Amino acid sequence: MALFSEKYGYTSSKSILQIEGANDDLRMSIYNALYECIGEYGSNTVFEQICRDIWTEYWHQPIDRFPDGYWKFFPQLKSRIMQGEWYEGYNIIDFLLGKVRFFADEIKNFDPYDYSVWTRKPAESRSLYLNNILEREGSGYRIIDGFIAPITNAIELDSIEQVLDERRQIPGASHHINNSLALLSKKPNPDFLNSVKESISAAEAAAKTFVPGKAKSLADAVTALEKNQGLHKSIAEAWKKMFGYTSDASGIRHAGSGEPVELDYAFAKYMLVTCSAFVNYLTEEFGEDG
Repeated sequence: MALFSEKYGYTSSKSILQIEGANDDLRMSIYNALYECIGEYGSNTVFEQICRDIWTEYWHQPIDRFPDGYWKFFPQLKSRIMQGEWYEGYNIIDFLLGKVRFFADEIKNFDPYDYSVWTRKPAESRSLYLNNILEREGSGYRIIDGFIAPITNAIELDSIEQVLDERRQIPGASHHINNSLALLSKKPNPDFLNSVKESISAAEAAAKTFVPGKAKSLADAVTALEKNQGLHKSIAEAWKKMFGYTSDASGIRHAGSGEPVELDYAFAKYMLVTCSAFVNYLTEEFGEDG
């Protein structure tokens, strides 16, 4: 269920697309996921060995101090994830996935009634399980081909934040980008369709701001910018094609046939970043300081 700040767009972009950082919600979700993954292991099991390897190989702690039982190990794991560097949880996930690959045969033949049966699932299922959690919490990283990798970067995030900067924002455009962010981060089910609509509306609002007279649509505004403001023809054509695609693709922008529209996080984020970049370009090119 979405909270007040998420429903009405008061959550900052840094907490929605988290790169080179992790808030407490994300850290705790990573910890909980790790507990589900290797949790209440028994003595002398492969999962105890994995935790022992975390203790000795990753944390470089003395083997004779290894906690006697999962109920003593996991409080230390939680403390390190919650209080350590932002990347500690990701390091543990990476380390865990590597160990699961290493102990694949032992895990395959492990007692199916053990609590940690998650590790017996195919690699794709393990990645999907963790990626769903990372997406839910607005992480800027995903498990790709068995390793943690960024799905966004500082340049993309900076583009979004520029639109929301009160010192240089276009009110209508910033409002729509804020809405798009909130919809993209809505818990537990992001609203990709309406996030894309809001992103396009931001581009439309910005384009109309710099058009003398009235324009009925983003395409009209872009045409006017090309004709009257000197917007480069290639940029104008690219944006008119983009707008045409999102208008016609099963009603992404306008409710067309009423049939469901299949969108995913990657496309919604792409539109958010692209529309933000377009707004920033127009602001710099045609704004008062342009």
